[in-house]
Amino acid sequence: MEVPEWGNSQWDSYDVAKHLEQAYGLYSAFAEFEGQRMGDLLADSVAGSMETLLQGGTVKDPFAAGTAQITEDFRKFISEQTAEKVLAPGSDSRPVPTKAALVGRSKRRARPYAKGDRRPSFIDSGIFEKSITTWVE
Repeated sequence: MEVPEWGNSQWDSYDVAKHLEQAYGLYSAFAEFEGQRMGDLLADSVAGSMETLLQGGTVKDPFAAGTAQITEDFRKFISEQTAEKVLAPGSDSRPVPTKAALVGRSKRRARPYAKGDRRPSFIDSGIFEKSITTWVE
């Protein structure tokens, strides 16, 4: 299911993700920052799956535990503002932290454009954050 994002625009969560990677390198930054941990999580997940199989159990997705933790880590990477620290200062046209985050603009409030508390960059309505999923191809 595609979820509308960014107001009345035609962007869905996938388009938002593509834009954030092209404009900021958000996913690449996460992969570089957490690459070793991601590899370890996937290796541990496969090892656990092998153990389950050897004990006579069944495994639907040997990467499931690892990908679930990577998804959670990516959400924290954004919400705890680590992404901002890794990506700062960004570029002249795409500064990090973002201007919207600095002024506290958020669609989570009744008046989204009213100035409020500072929020993390890359989180506006919460739809993108909730749609983040990790998988192995």
